[in-house]
Amino acid sequence: MLMKPLTVVVVAYNRRGFLLSALRSVANQSFKDYEVIVAKNFHDLDIDDFVKKHGFREIFIDTKRYGEQIAAAVEETKGDIIAFLEDDDEFERDKLYWIGQIFNKYNAVSFFHDARKYINDKGELIQPSNPKYRQIILSLEKITPHKDIIINPNNLSHIRYLLHYYGAVSTVSLMSIRAECIKSKIKDLKDIEISVEASIPTIAGECGLLYHTSRRLTRYRIHNHNTSIPFNEINKLRRLFYNLRRAINDHELIIKNTSKNNYLKLIVKLQELEAKYILSTSKYKNLFNDILIKPYEVYELCKLEKGYVDKYYEIYKLLYCIIAKLIHLAYAF
Repeated sequence: MLMKPLTVVVVAYNRRGFLLSALRSVANQSFKDYEVIVAKNFHDLDIDDFVKKHGFREIFIDTKRYGEQIAAAVEETKGDIIAFLEDDDEFERDKLYWIGQIFNKYNAVSFFHDARKYINDKGELIQPSNPKYRQIILSLEKITPHKDIIINPNNLSHIRYLLHYYGAVSTVSLMSIRAECIKSKIKDLKDIEISVEASIPTIAGECGLLYHTSRRLTRYRIHNHNTSIPFNEINKLRRLFYNLRRAINDHELIIKNTSKNNYLKLIVKLQELEAKYILSTSKYKNLFNDILIKPYEVYELCKLEKGYVDKYYEIYKLLYCIIAKLIHLAYAF
């Protein structure tokens, strides 16, 4: 059975510089049976004219809570499948075509995730060898699978794979989900302050399988206003640490609202503990005394980093990780 039209949800909050490029990439899709919901908290003549000209729907929502922004748009959708696009990224021309192909082929799949190309603030493709971006791209490529895979969130061996390649469940612009799945958890989504990218795949894991493709169907923009990429300027580091603090609260909520056999919560736990560890070893640790990582959490962090979910092998690697992190923490204090 063919699904109803796809819906693309585009969210922008206090940022308009790249939004027209994002919307143009949606308007230029080879697949035509889709609707677009644009959720933003500002008016802009050029953007508003573009939205109206292309028959996109617009909703105005003025909240800093990212989960509420996404939820407000999701509640307005009519399609069976919802694809997400952040205001600073872009879709490749065939992105919606491939989303439709996968969801029509695999009825048990509730979540689709693709790989990415990299662009700069001018929209130009970035070569991985570019020294300015090389380390960022290498770190993202290292955690991203370079093959098509289907993940069962109830299978611990699959989760062990994801603990290494958790890039298969990261970045909102790479995500699509069955509408009935996310709408059933809309209340939980509204409680999320910042970590929508952790919430969406975990919600999808409540409904079915996750599909990741190695096709690079999204252009991911690297620029100085990325909230998730730590450039070296001091104000951006402070913003990163503040966002990590907000994310920890979100991660605890996501884990609390996830069913027992949905092991994607282990990925969320890994992200939570990594955030605590980063804050605990930063020069700003005194600002986060209430959430600094504890010794037993260092053990849990190392166990998850090494993929030791329910099996203990190569124990020396686990011990080395624990000792190294504890020494790092001791010097930080």
